Amino acid sequence: MLARVAENLYWMGRHIERADFCTRYLGVQFFTSLAGPMSGHKDFILRSILYVSGSSFNTEAPLTEQDVWQTVIFNPLNPNSIFNSINHGRENARSIRNTISSELWEAINKWYLFCKQRSHEDFTSSDLFWFSEHMVSHIALVKSNMVNTILHDDVWHFLNVGLSLERTLQILKIIRSKISDISILSDSGAIESLKLYQWSVMLRSVGAYDVHQTINKATLMSNETIFKLIFSNDMFPRSTRFSTRKIYTHLSKISVNSEPVQSFTSGFKDKMDAFNTFSDFSNEDAVIQHIEDMEKWLLESHTIIQDLFFLKV
Repeated sequence: MLARVAENLYWMGRHIERADFCTRYLGVQFFTSLAGPMSGHKDFILRSILYVSGSSFNTEAPLTEQDVWQTVIFNPLNPNSIFNSINHGRENARSIRNTISSELWEAINKWYLFCKQRSHEDFTSSDLFWFSEHMVSHIALVKSNMVNTILHDDVWHFLNVGLSLERTLQILKIIRSKISDISILSDSGAIESLKLYQWSVMLRSVGAYDVHQTINKATLMSNETIFKLIFSNDMFPRSTRFSTRKIYTHLSKISVNSEPVQSFTSGFKDKMDAFNTFSDFSNEDAVIQHIEDMEKWLLESHTIIQDLFFLKV
């Protein structure tokens, strides 16, 4: 496979997953801000949405909902907007149309056109539910075609390395953000109702709320039950354990058998196994350090992947 093709597949997976998580987080955050416990903290929630999306903003200036939607969803000048993630993913797909299926290309293109058409209209908070529902449908169609309409060869492996790496990074970013939000909103956990409510928001943001309730029927929600699910559950697709193992699985199946690639893959597994033994779920400082260490490792892994597979003369 050409290095250019592999790189486009990798980044296509990353941009698709980034748009998916940003869309999910935005919707969950905003709609939960309308509920009783959070109704007086809307400005704080809007800033949290901007922070997690990676969008720059003036921390001193007042925010309006419309400004946030334009910045986070549509702004073509914001490199981290949802529209830009979709656009970049589409450009990656367009440049390798002969490598992916026509069904996958058409699903990505329809998703892009849907978002582009909305960006030229006035968008208000009353449109957000309808927009979010349609975005979820488009994302589901794209991911279904990824699974079902391309060969599960190197195309599939590079696509999933990018997708799974981005998923892990987004999960870590959301958890870290919510730990900070909870500390501020609940007076370092003193206001138990706000603390628990924000934990439920975090779980919904990563699609883990129902899973958490299912496996903890006889246990009250706590830091420990949440962190155990998000970090250590090997059957939940959005746990860091599951996602990092998926990165390793796809890396190990790429048909490049050079010594540097084998060395990196072996080292990745060793690091992954070490991180996945983390169990100090009751110690918030240890959890934060664990998140920071994992983020550093994954970003270093991204750099090595680029050097090994993509930077070809």
